[in-house]
Amino acid sequence: MQLSDDGRVLTLSPARLHDGGRFTCVAFSEAGTAELNITLTVYVPPSIRPAADPGPVVAVRGHPARLACEATGVPAPTVSWFKTDAHGFARVPVGTGPFLDFTDGISTDHEGCYICLAENEAGSQERSVVLNVLAPPTVERTDTAEVSVMAVAGHNASLSCTAAGSPQPDISWLRRGALAGKHEKRLLTSVGKGASTLTILDVEATDAGAYLCVATNGGGVAAVEYRIDVVVPPHVSSTNATAEEVVLAQHPFSLPCDADGDPLPSIAWYHEGLPVPRDSLTTVRAGWLHVSAAKRHHAGHYVCEASNVGGAVRIAYNVTVWERPQIIGPDSPVRLSAVLGESVQLQCSATGTPTPVLSWSNDGRALEAFNATESVTLEVVREEDAGIYACTAANQAGVTTREMVLTVLGTLVAETTAAVVRVQNQNLLF
Repeated sequence: MQLSDDGRVLTLSPARLHDGGRFTCVAFSEAGTAELNITLTVYVPPSIRPAADPGPVVAVRGHPARLACEATGVPAPTVSWFKTDAHGFARVPVGTGPFLDFTDGISTDHEGCYICLAENEAGSQERSVVLNVLAPPTVERTDTAEVSVMAVAGHNASLSCTAAGSPQPDISWLRRGALAGKHEKRLLTSVGKGASTLTILDVEATDAGAYLCVATNGGGVAAVEYRIDVVVPPHVSSTNATAEEVVLAQHPFSLPCDADGDPLPSIAWYHEGLPVPRDSLTTVRAGWLHVSAAKRHHAGHYVCEASNVGGAVRIAYNVTVWERPQIIGPDSPVRLSAVLGESVQLQCSATGTPTPVLSWSNDGRALEAFNATESVTLEVVREEDAGIYACTAANQAGVTTREMVLTVLGTLVAETTAAVVRVQNQNLLF
């Protein structure tokens, strides 16, 4: 405070808030005194708190938000809110008071620059506030994929998702609560703008389960779930592409088809390209083909096909039915007669699988010259040719013998008599 030399002027420079109040000017002389009361009001220009710029305000779309502009001053300032246009020039009034509330939820239209203006009789102050609106992420399966995805063991499988939001969300994949691919070399992730793909190399049965595509930004988190069902293609325990099976006629045989897979494969049997018919001799149990008594028509090419949704596998068998030799003709011994000196032919034909080999004998003595032939020909029948001839047919399935009894007609009596006559030089009698 400073008082002028004549005492008429009191100067307060600078005036402070606490300087406000009532001042009394007193004039006095020999004649008396006089007083003048003066009330001083000190105005304080508006001041917006905090003094430093707090930076942009971030709000989440759909959620309520508030912009604050707390100003002090004397007298108490009035606060007005304006929003600038896209170019930052025009100001549109949007509210009054220390707070600008968006009680119905923020939207992307609310994003922009806001001006807070505090005014009183002492002056004014303004501050700009930038409002950024975050859009929570949304995430979807690519191409409206199904929740459940079938993957074939041994093949690759891919899961894809797309995400949107503001700012652009980060995408990650979770499996069993952990980042997929972080510790598993067979799980690869690729990320593009707003999209991501998880690739599982060489799928295994243990890869089945839930996978989450997770999108994250400042506005929140969104996730979509996939479930992988692993299909194991059928496989058979036999390592032979083709197996040779040899069975004896009238004996049982079985062909295995031990197939495994997930889901459990179905089994189908084919014989010479046609489905194996079910009859009294043929049954299928637990994938095995059973024939109770093999017959000739059971021989041939068999295929077992095991199939499920993951694929099919086949195992082939070539079945040969060995049949014991059968000699054509009656079972009882054949009786033949031949005239002495003439020719005779003994016939023997046999069937069987494999083709039987024939051999001949006469009264137990092998006739090796006629082995592997179907006939024995005696060009000039002699008396000693009479006897029992045996035709033997043999193969891997067994041996069958058929006997033939050969009788030689005519004797040597006439020749002997003639010889005697010649010796005695007598006439021959007929």
